[in-house]
Amino acid sequence: MHGNFHNLQDYVILLITIFKALVFVFLALMLAPSLADAWPARMVAVIDGDTITVEPVAGGDRMRIRLHGIDVPEASQPCGGTAKGFVSALVLCRVVEIAETPQRSEIDTGKR
Repeated sequence: MHGNFHNLQDYVILLITIFKALVFVFLALMLAPSLADAWPARMVAVIDGDTITVEPVAGGDRMRIRLHGIDVPEASQPCGGTAKGFVSALVLCRVVEIAETPQRSEIDTGKR
């Protein structure tokens, strides 16, 4: 068992939480009325379970993005490494559509 977990139940709860959050984000994007302002980008790095680095397919500077609706442990916290690994396995090196959330488009304190 991974060193960050006290027991199997902690591990299962984390995986279920991440899965639910990713399903929520997927459904929110699928049901969004318009992604006219969305742009394609390749995932080039996963910082932790809720922060990624992307590179626009059309060219331009890489940018760090915080995933909307996902709240998992930071990389330095217990279970953080597992959360990062889970997100990496799902999205790293894939091309996705990036869209700003209507609630928030400013840079947060983590420069994301």
